[in-house]
Amino acid sequence: MNKTLDIAQFGLTRPARVRWIFPYSGGQLLSYIKSKGLKKTLQRKDEILAETNMGVHTSVMSKEEYLLWLQQYERLSTQRNFDIIANPDWYTQKIDEGKTVWHTVVTKEDSWVGEGVFTQLGTEKMISAFKCSERISFEKHRNASIGCFIDYAFLTKAVQQGIALISAGRSRNQFGVTNSLGYLDYKLRFGYEPTTPEMPEWTTSLQVRQDGVCIALCQNSQGENGLHCFIPKGSGFKSEQERFSDSIPWYYQEY
Repeated sequence: MNKTLDIAQFGLTRPARVRWIFPYSGGQLLSYIKSKGLKKTLQRKDEILAETNMGVHTSVMSKEEYLLWLQQYERLSTQRNFDIIANPDWYTQKIDEGKTVWHTVVTKEDSWVGEGVFTQLGTEKMISAFKCSERISFEKHRNASIGCFIDYAFLTKAVQQGIALISAGRSRNQFGVTNSLGYLDYKLRFGYEPTTPEMPEWTTSLQVRQDGVCIALCQNSQGENGLHCFIPKGSGFKSEQERFSDSIPWYYQEY
């Protein structure tokens, strides 16, 4: 069972969820990717996709296409014991809000292997909503994945559309517990920054995993945000994610 830690003892509080923002402000998109290995993979994406008989296509999504995607999403989520968040009404709700719904479809030898769904509100914002894919090995290309090609297609479209706010949506703010450290690593490597949502739910309660480790975006009494890695005293734990967080302060909190 996971232990619960009161982070008020460190003078901290945290939002229950974070919003992932891509801080694009002009220039080459690839220059924002923090991981050298991932950047090299994305530079060679056309070559890698051709080598693996794969294709990536982004277009406006119809309701019929959304419902077909939903079947794949529900199947894969059930197989992997993931929470099912998308529902049949989601598409119509977004259209009624004045948003355009896009999708990026990944195929291998003309068969569906993955798809991402995202929304656009004029040039104000573009938000990645859902993503699911089959498990495909790229063997020689360690940093390649269906997910990274979907995410890069999303960012490319956002830049092309001149979007002011580019977001990968929200996630729960307990990395290592409700989301894995690998999830945090992936977001930071891609250049995303965790931020406080517009209407956050604040809490001083934090779960840590069995080895006592958890990472969360926290705020101090001066209103300053930072990524805090909570570790047991004397554990010597060092996080691999720290090297990709140069745009946000990083702290270790021993308890």
